[in-house]
Amino acid sequence: MKISESLLCTNTLAVLATVILTAPAVAQEWRQLPPPLARADFAMACDTGAGTTVLFGGRDIAGARLADTWLSDGLDWRGVPTPVAPPARQLHAMAFDPQRGRVVLFGGFGTAGALADTWEFDVAQLTWTQVTPVSSPGPRSSHGMTYDATLRRVCCGAAPVRPAS
Repeated sequence: MKISESLLCTNTLAVLATVILTAPAVAQEWRQLPPPLARADFAMACDTGAGTTVLFGGRDIAGARLADTWLSDGLDWRGVPTPVAPPARQLHAMAFDPQRGRVVLFGGFGTAGALADTWEFDVAQLTWTQVTPVSSPGPRSSHGMTYDATLRRVCCGAAPVRPAS
């Protein structure tokens, strides 16, 4: 397993300590990486095919929502300028779909409230694309997402909408 596949970060850890940690497959030691801008309520997913972790959005320590994309190879972080990107948001969720080779982002809390939009990030092309699935959950934030290898699809947890602070 690559180091970037076992990236650990909690929203609280990133804001309070301004660190993002990585560990080898067998956690014998933790190593501090230079982080992106300190933030909370962001989402991350690992493109295991590319060995790259994708971080998007959240809010900065002043509370402003962010719409930036960061990539990590497990050794360093780099900001990625993207001409098209999801609107600024926090409390969203992301998961990697290995069948399609895309990181999927859904929902969160934006300027106008809870969101129900779906975006895909292509690590190879460094592009975001908004997609419209045939069926989609309603607006939500603070939810979870994962890829289900048995069903061969990304699954989204059904958390109720909560106001962002």
